[in-house]
Amino acid sequence: MKKKILITTPIYYVNGKPHIGHVYSSLIADVFARTKRSLWYDVKFSTWVDENSQKTVQKAEEMWKDVCEYLDEISQEHKNIWDTYNISYTDFIRTSSEKHKKVVQKILEKTKKKWYIYKAKYTGFYCVGCEAFKKEEDLIEIPDPESSLGWQIKVCPDHLKEPNHIEEENYFFKLKEFEWFLKDLYKNNSDFVIPANRFNEVKSFVEQWVEDFSISREWKNFWIKFPFDENHTVYVWYDALFNYYTVTLDDNLKELWYFDNTYHVIGKDIAKFHSIYRPAMLKAVDLPIPKKIFTTWFFVVDWQKMSKSLWNVIEPLELLKKYGRDAISLYLFYDIKIGKDWDFSYSRFEDVYNNVLIWWWWNLVYRIWKLSQKFGIWKWKLYNNLLTDELKENNLLNAIFENKLEKLLENMLDNVDYQNYLKDWYELVQATNKFVQDTQVWKIIKEDEDKWKEILEYSVYLIHKINLLSSFFLIDAYKKVNEAFNFKNIDNSQNISNFAEEINKQEVEIISNPKIIYKKLED
Repeated sequence: MKKKILITTPIYYVNGKPHIGHVYSSLIADVFARTKRSLWYDVKFSTWVDENSQKTVQKAEEMWKDVCEYLDEISQEHKNIWDTYNISYTDFIRTSSEKHKKVVQKILEKTKKKWYIYKAKYTGFYCVGCEAFKKEEDLIEIPDPESSLGWQIKVCPDHLKEPNHIEEENYFFKLKEFEWFLKDLYKNNSDFVIPANRFNEVKSFVEQWVEDFSISREWKNFWIKFPFDENHTVYVWYDALFNYYTVTLDDNLKELWYFDNTYHVIGKDIAKFHSIYRPAMLKAVDLPIPKKIFTTWFFVVDWQKMSKSLWNVIEPLELLKKYGRDAISLYLFYDIKIGKDWDFSYSRFEDVYNNVLIWWWWNLVYRIWKLSQKFGIWKWKLYNNLLTDELKENNLLNAIFENKLEKLLENMLDNVDYQNYLKDWYELVQATNKFVQDTQVWKIIKEDEDKWKEILEYSVYLIHKINLLSSFFLIDAYKKVNEAFNFKNIDNSQNISNFAEEINKQEVEIISNPKIIYKKLED
């Protein structure tokens, strides 16, 4: 029986088009989903847009558009980018949907009946950019750009703008009552948040400060209204965080999915909401807690956070058009350890593209294809006697030989350790190149027919394995290599079951049919 899981991207704001940071998060989730499908999991993979926010209203007003019209347009732009990137999501959800509204209102009523909601006055700061309430100690001081006297102003550290000071009646959620629940959750789930340093920050935050938080605003607009007070709308984070639950329900709000086997990919700036607020909110209404939260950090350019005001935003569709999806995926996961801030370097990006993808991988494929076509090699096969020391030492090849690949892949996913997996993959590519170069099959073809056939058949065998092992990351090349050698294509954008069968094959007939996979970039 298939095991069911839910993997999600962050719920992206719609105050602008996705940038490379959004692509990074979506690709992390996509690799996770594709790999899990290959391991006989039934995967629900959801991505979404967060529409019920103040900055959404402001953005629509800036563009002189009706809010609903703006939301329709920008949510479609998000969807188009994920489709163009071939992100294998199963659900695209909008927080403005009627279904989600009903879910949030139903949960509000249930939470209030359990006495976890109360009304009080809120006085403090609110950052529209973060859509978050801020304490004064959360702010930083910078020189006032409008002052010639060197005065300082307090701003949000992420957006460098003064937050709004507000004083209004709000509804609050009793987070304090869940302090010990959260501590026990963290204690009993040592990898609830990955990476560990981000989890340590979350635990430290709970140790030092747990306060009830506001879940409403006194706004009368299109946001979700409180079912028991029409003068209040639901605060963006309370509403959005239940969208992960909405996607598991049918239109009649009946559960369709196992919600407790859930993995979230989020950014570090929203870790507090997902790992502190949300577990408590779920516990309050007796819903299961997610299994694991993967936290990414920020991309920067010249060590500055990407911002439209700084003109340093990397446009995802332009990048895709120039380099292709495989190059983007490989650079982001081969060079960058998930959980670290990273300075995006175009020179390094092109280096990975030209050297890893073209010089080492594609040249290997083309060389072996050319030889197999020229000399009529019509099958590939494992020859144990040809294993070199470099091939014997490779973690991925050993996992195949010892029937431990499934465990290796599960471990990669549990730790989102894509980087070390791809380094092992690249070492296998290099070891295969060395094997081909050292044996010099093109020189012995006329001298020893049996020997050159063994070498060539084994080379094709290795290409088949390398290609399968890259199928979660290099999805364009994977299909083209299969076409070139007539390998069986496994579509891991759907639920599948034959990956293990294919990876363990030791012999098969091939038909060579070349396709250009990558082209070297011109200077």
